[in-house]
Amino acid sequence: MLDLHGWITQQIDAAEQHALDHQRDPSDALRWCKAHRKILTTHAPAGGGGSDAYACEGCGYNGADYCPELNVEHVNDCPTLLALAEGYGLTKEQRAALDRPEPERPAPTGPSLIPAALAEAMYGHLLATVVGVQPVPSPRQRALEILGPELKKISGYLPSPSSE
Repeated sequence: MLDLHGWITQQIDAAEQHALDHQRDPSDALRWCKAHRKILTTHAPAGGGGSDAYACEGCGYNGADYCPELNVEHVNDCPTLLALAEGYGLTKEQRAALDRPEPERPAPTGPSLIPAALAEAMYGHLLATVVGVQPVPSPRQRALEILGPELKKISGYLPSPSSE
């Protein structure tokens, strides 16, 4: 299935062909099709390989000075194209079936410079000292907190370094 932009393009193509095949003077219908193509050109997917590849180019950004957000993050949500599609008879079912391509997120490559356990400990320390939020202990840590005094009474019990 096509995205909204492609679906409307298909409808315009069909309207043009119908006007050429069945009207004595197709100039009015062709003029409407030409106007709709101009709207499609303005409200096309931004393209490129970035995270905003499927954003509506014509809807632009919100105008914020610092890190402006896209007004319409996906061309399928463009109010201008949705209004245009309504004129061509787009139903809720057809809209739900439209293709909604999303940009691929790059997979992390190679090993991390910081081991996961150390990163988690650093994050917990940062939360506790800077933000003042105590991290939620893991189920294992919580169990050792509760059972620790009883476990120490068992002869031969040696706590692991991460439990102290």
